[in-house]
Amino acid sequence: MTTERWQRKTRETVLDSPWMRVYKDKYILPDGQQIPDYFIWESGDSALCVCRIGEDKILLTRQYRPGIEKYTVCHPGGRLESSDASPVSGAIRELLEETGYSPQKVISLGTFGQVPAITPNRVHIFLVQCEPLPNQPTPEPSEKIDVELVPIPKLKELIASGDMDCIACVAASYLALGEIK
Repeated sequence: MTTERWQRKTRETVLDSPWMRVYKDKYILPDGQQIPDYFIWESGDSALCVCRIGEDKILLTRQYRPGIEKYTVCHPGGRLESSDASPVSGAIRELLEETGYSPQKVISLGTFGQVPAITPNRVHIFLVQCEPLPNQPTPEPSEKIDVELVPIPKLKELIASGDMDCIACVAASYLALGEIK
């Protein structure tokens, strides 16, 4: 098993916007092979909450996702902001903004690379027990979000049907199902 790292020789910023930064890197591999155009994108870490309501429901959001050009169900979450004191505070902020639900208890399920081959960004996943009555949500102007309460066993159906079409949400669902007794 090789443990040698790639050596980055140059980095050029090819896109710098409020949403993301894209770099064109040049690498030399451990065997000497050169990769002249390897693109890395950064958009910041994100966090999501698998939100349990009562004993038998999971809170999901449904919204349009331009990258895959369809509506999909997801767990509440989003990008962490510089004003977030921690990943958990960012996750709770996103939960409140998107759904209005308040957490009673929060358990970290882990932190994982979003797409490790092309980005350093991480996703922080939390299992959250929420209060049964929501406040008024305050989503971003670009977010048109429908909130759905689904029975816990329906999560696997949503994944199998492709209705939940986000790898972080799929992974979060299975991590949460392992914790929900």
